[in-house]
Amino acid sequence: MTTFTTEDIENLKTPWFPGDVKPKHEGLYEVELESWPWPEMVEWSKEFGWFVDKGVKVKQWRGLKDKPL
Repeated sequence: MTTFTTEDIENLKTPWFPGDVKPKHEGLYEVELESWPWPEMVEWSKEFGWFVDKGVKVKQWRGLKDKPL
């Protein structure tokens, strides 16, 4: 069994990007919302943008450094 540390997991993620920078790829991202103090997973779509409630703004986001298998 492989054991991962918090540092191992953090090293798989990109740095944080400001909310006005849009992701290149569709999928799930870890985001921080202006209206919520904890990070959560939110889907990004090129056609629709962030799948969040109307009026909710993404403060910052990050994804994985490599595309998952």
